[in-house]
Amino acid sequence: MKKTKGFTLIEILLAVMIVGLVGVALAALTTSATRESGIGRTRMILRDNLSLATRQMRQDVASATQVLYVRGAFNTTPGTAAEPLLLLRTNSDYDGNTIIPGEPKNYITYCFVRGNQQTLVDGNTSVRPGGSYDGGAIYRRVQNNVDPRNSSGVPICPSNPANDNSSKILLRNVKYIPKTSSYPVPLFRVRKHDGVHKQNDSDYAKDLGSQLYVNLIVEANSSPVVNDVTEQIFTTSNGFAGYLYSN
Repeated sequence: MKKTKGFTLIEILLAVMIVGLVGVALAALTTSATRESGIGRTRMILRDNLSLATRQMRQDVASATQVLYVRGAFNTTPGTAAEPLLLLRTNSDYDGNTIIPGEPKNYITYCFVRGNQQTLVDGNTSVRPGGSYDGGAIYRRVQNNVDPRNSSGVPICPSNPANDNSSKILLRNVKYIPKTSSYPVPLFRVRKHDGVHKQNDSDYAKDLGSQLYVNLIVEANSSPVVNDVTEQIFTTSNGFAGYLYSN
């Protein structure tokens, strides 16, 4: 009789083990590729949103004839109600008179709503640095011939801009970092052309060529952390008028 050729049990087990190892390696590569692809898409979305918001800010500052309020850094942690960051006015001279008769004076207010996310989705990693929050939003509010400031010169934001017809979302996923940090955000502040930061200087209101500095971070509620940062400098066309800011 002829001997029947075949595989021994050891050969079969060895083949199964090799196939298993190859499968695990391929699965790991696929998982890693999928993860990196997801991170890339998230980063691209954040960057696109930040770019669109920056473009709108640049248009607003370019069209504004006065900057009436700049927030600076937050002295205390903002609550869940909207708080003002910036107030611009168009079609108005230094004394508040209309420049083009028949055209409205538009008041453009940027309002910040702090997010409530302090823990990322894995349940283990806290939002860094300490005291920071993810998931915030900046709203852009436009009002015709309606000055939104209170008696102290601070613009009033609606408690819930999402339900306000004059407010539209400008930027989502905005990160809040407290003033105690070396890089507080969101940060809106002004600087004279000589490079000196000023506060409550009446002469500063007439200084042409002043600059508006804006620092923002957008961060996805994910693990690993995905974020994007922008630092922008906007040159105002007509100086400032009685601005306020905290830092």
